[in-house]
Amino acid sequence: MLSQNTEVTHGRTKKETVVIQRRIILVLLTLLTITTFIVVGKIAFDISREKQAEDIVILAKNEANKILAEAENDASIVVYTTTKNANQQAESITESAETKADTITKTAETKAETITKTAEAKANKIVDNAIDTQIDEIETLLAITEAEASNQSVKGKAAVAATIKNRIDSDQFKADSIKEVVYSPGQFDPVSSGKINNVVATASTVEGVKLCLQGKDYSNGALYFYNPTISRGSNGRWFNTLETTAVIGDHVFKK
Repeated sequence: MLSQNTEVTHGRTKKETVVIQRRIILVLLTLLTITTFIVVGKIAFDISREKQAEDIVILAKNEANKILAEAENDASIVVYTTTKNANQQAESITESAETKADTITKTAETKAETITKTAEAKANKIVDNAIDTQIDEIETLLAITEAEASNQSVKGKAAVAATIKNRIDSDQFKADSIKEVVYSPGQFDPVSSGKINNVVATASTVEGVKLCLQGKDYSNGALYFYNPTISRGSNGRWFNTLETTAVIGDHVFKK
């Protein structure tokens, strides 16, 4: 039997309903608290993991920087050592090259000096020989001119000397020097008689020969000369077959 003040709801009293509701609310609050702890725990776990990851990254970076610094330091040492060694080797090579160059230069200078001295000696010898040859040639020309034309004028002596000189350039005579012309067999009587060896050139003979050597040719290209009062007979007749180029003093010049 219920009292008059008691209300019935779906077969339960109001008091029972309130108790049930409170229990439900308590269960819900408990679930909410548990969920909150789970979420907070997860967040904390995630934060912890991120922190650990950041710490690991920082440690990795620090280790990498340390390794990089050590590598750079080692590289600098290697570069410095290599550069130093290279410089030393370069200096050594340079000094060696300079020494070799100095040696080669000195050797070349010595050889050049030797060659120069040898060349100078040869040149001096050639010059001396040439001078001696020229002197010998001139003395021969003076002697034959004096022997053939001692009583002739300066112009006549110059013409005799020119005739001898012209034979060097002529194809009719195989002679390359005054001496070869003068001493060709049977060409000049003073050579055959030996008179050429006993004459002394006078001043007028020297002057006449000088004119010849300076290019004066008063014989006009003659290759022969003779004295008509001395050369007679067949010899005189042969001269008459030649062209007369000049007549100076006692001599007639022919070619």
